[in-house]
Amino acid sequence: MTKFIQQSHPGTFAFSLPLFQGEASEVTPMWTQIEGMQHAIANLTKENPQLFAKGYHLMCHSQGALACRAYVMKTPSHGVVNLISLSGPHMGQYGAKNLVPIFPNTSREDAWAILYTPTAQKHFTAAGYWNDPFHQERFLEYSTFLPVLNNYTNNPDAAAFKSNFLQVKQVYLFGGPQDVVIAPWQSAFFGFFHPRSDVDVIPMEEQAVYTGDYFGLRTLASSSRLVATPVANVEHVDWITKQSLFTTYLEPLLI
Repeated sequence: MTKFIQQSHPGTFAFSLPLFQGEASEVTPMWTQIEGMQHAIANLTKENPQLFAKGYHLMCHSQGALACRAYVMKTPSHGVVNLISLSGPHMGQYGAKNLVPIFPNTSREDAWAILYTPTAQKHFTAAGYWNDPFHQERFLEYSTFLPVLNNYTNNPDAAAFKSNFLQVKQVYLFGGPQDVVIAPWQSAFFGFFHPRSDVDVIPMEEQAVYTGDYFGLRTLASSSRLVATPVANVEHVDWITKQSLFTTYLEPLLI
């Protein structure tokens, strides 16, 4: 992705954060990863004040897209102009592919018993945003990341999270029905399964986080600052590997 940006915008400073790669991305709690992002970006802006004087764009993929939104919501005066999310599980994940690296023999139907425990929340990254539609009470009680980020809980930082999120100029959401990694794929657009269903999906506009404007989604949408773009026939990794997608959908957002 960095290569695509440098080719299309020669001379533009494009930097990929080399944080929590490989196994570390699977076993490091999300809030710890967000703190790492805060330190890394703070150092970058301190070392390059002129480059960041007018802000910067943040383009992130998959779990990284969720982490980038959390970074924005948790960081005052973050300076992000466009937040570009590529297939990010913003309403959580209920797909078996996330379980394979750590729990290869566990079905998604049974995963809640493992993931909604203090031990898993501390040692398995995806446990923080594992959202089982059949065990919502356990999700809200034990998940230490997504319920807090989406302001479902009595979060003392809820007002700050919303204020920080609304500092972004534009939020762009991308994903599509052929993405079999994010489940449901509509999670990339703040949609998710109906409680006690793994078939029926409630779209963003009918989700409580939107209707209640928990962290600013409705405010952004009402001012045309939230743009959702589903794209058919795009697999999960295509967003970061296919230059044609970058040229068509992403390059115009980086001006």
